[in-house]
Amino acid sequence: MMFFEAGAKAQRETGIPIIIHTHEGTMGPEQAEMLAGAGADPNQTIIRNMDGDTDVSYHIATLEHGVDIAFDPFGIQGIVGASMDTMRQTCLIGLLGMGYSDRMALSHDTVNVWLCHPVVLPNAVAELLANWHITHLFETSSPCSRTPASPTSR
Repeated sequence: MMFFEAGAKAQRETGIPIIIHTHEGTMGPEQAEMLAGAGADPNQTIIRNMDGDTDVSYHIATLEHGVDIAFDPFGIQGIVGASMDTMRQTCLIGLLGMGYSDRMALSHDTVNVWLCHPVVLPNAVAELLANWHITHLFETSSPCSRTPASPTSR
């Protein structure tokens, strides 16, 4: 709790936003509640990595605290199966349809270099993270990345 209190205090004194990270989409509502309880401004708070959980009610429970949420580890598979990006997209589209477009952000975090060296992963991990790269969101997960079928191919 002391980190939440320190963050809220820093925010009150400086006006800076708080950007906090969940672990595979857990504890979003609890973090939002603790920050608000510590005096943070929910309108200046973003909780990231929310899409590790694809249950829309989890996201709504977090948004009800007045914070914004971010979907950002697109490309990581295996947390809940090989179709994780599809599940993320379904949840995201559901929240957009419910009117939360102004309360969500899409970003993409990856680790491309660690301690000045390219990241080298064991084969099994590398397979799960094959799509976890900086352009994945725009090349394969975005509706803009899809080429419509031509009328003759239908």
